[in-house]
Amino acid sequence: MSVNGNYSLISMYNSAQFLHAGNALKNGSAARLLSDLKTPALNSGVSSYLVQNRYSDPQTTRSSLNNLIDLKNGSAKLRAAAGDLSKARSARTAVSSNPQAVSVSARSGGAAALMKPTAIQASRLASGQVNRGAEFSGAEKSFTPGTYRFEVEQNGETTGMSVEVAAGDTNRDVLEKMAAAVNSQNSGISAVARSDAASGAVTLELSARSEGANEQSRFAIRDTEGGLAAAAGVTAASQEAQDAVYSLNGGPDRVSASNDIDLGFGVTARLRQTTSEPVRIAGGPDGETAKQALKDLAEGFNTLSATANENNGSIAATQLAMRLNTVFAVSSSALASVGITADENGQMKIDSAALDRAAANGKLSDFLAGGGKNLASRLSNTAASVNRNPAAFAGFNRVADSLYDYLGGNADNAFTFASQDFGYTGGGFNKGYFLNMLV
Repeated sequence: MSVNGNYSLISMYNSAQFLHAGNALKNGSAARLLSDLKTPALNSGVSSYLVQNRYSDPQTTRSSLNNLIDLKNGSAKLRAAAGDLSKARSARTAVSSNPQAVSVSARSGGAAALMKPTAIQASRLASGQVNRGAEFSGAEKSFTPGTYRFEVEQNGETTGMSVEVAAGDTNRDVLEKMAAAVNSQNSGISAVARSDAASGAVTLELSARSEGANEQSRFAIRDTEGGLAAAAGVTAASQEAQDAVYSLNGGPDRVSASNDIDLGFGVTARLRQTTSEPVRIAGGPDGETAKQALKDLAEGFNTLSATANENNGSIAATQLAMRLNTVFAVSSSALASVGITADENGQMKIDSAALDRAAANGKLSDFLAGGGKNLASRLSNTAASVNRNPAAFAGFNRVADSLYDYLGGNADNAFTFASQDFGYTGGGFNKGYFLNMLV
């Protein structure tokens, strides 16, 4: 991240001087710098410098200041992400041992962590009525051309519709027209012409949108002109509307008009398949929170690592790069278990699919309790040391030269700017030390 004229990037320094200087540097404009600087202590030193047109090398200054911003921002981002990763260890939600059969959701602000493990087993799913028609060869023409009308009755309301069968219409064409006519009513019934790619067969299927044995889940379809519904075989129910039947913790069967089962503590289970074995629902790590924390951690790590490598002329920056690489190497096995590796430049690389699998199979939970905990602590400490003193890691001798030139050859102003605005407080650092660095 570099100076880009966005004041929010540089407001962290609480420095009006840097605010104006950064914006001017972005434009590389000495005139803008002169007009924008409002602080007398700096303006006096810069004025004579710029009036004499000695502001000839803004690139070095811009690069040095940008590096400081990158280090400050990168270390803050990494430290925050490390903190989020630590918090993710205690973030809890509800987890299903078989989400394909029984999925689970936890309400925000609920108490999923307090829920005792629950075994749930469905022997029947709640569903609405289904009318599945006869099977036709999709390419053949079995229906006589003409205008056909039929109606659907549901929950006391009757809706009529019509279909025009043309001379060249195949069976697939006709059934798709019927499905479109039903769906155009936006009623409680949906229709689809299902095709079998292997055999070329096509079947019309009507389904109630609601689930459970209730009036909203039942319907009747009948012809009013031409007999098309009867010819398609959809006037009789193939499956009646029914309630779900399930058990909890091996107890007696329970009946529900919905496949959504309230387990308390803000947790809802969704029955999706019947099973021969119970599905275990329990409080567990919040995988989504943990995955986002790891993605933020990688972004912060990569920002700080890249900036450190760009400043390889500084001993401190080189040491920082080595420290980051060491922290990664120590945790590399644990990181690999959740899909995180390093590329050829030492940047964290996330395999999103592998991270999703780790969240589902429990490896992410193991990582958070072990290697992730240690990684977060080490990176947080590293980021904190950089954030306290970013100038020390940006090659301060180059920064000092740059600031000295930038402030018009006024060493007093340059020293104040460096020590106060960039927080440089290295051991033995004083004005004399600063001046010696400029020689």
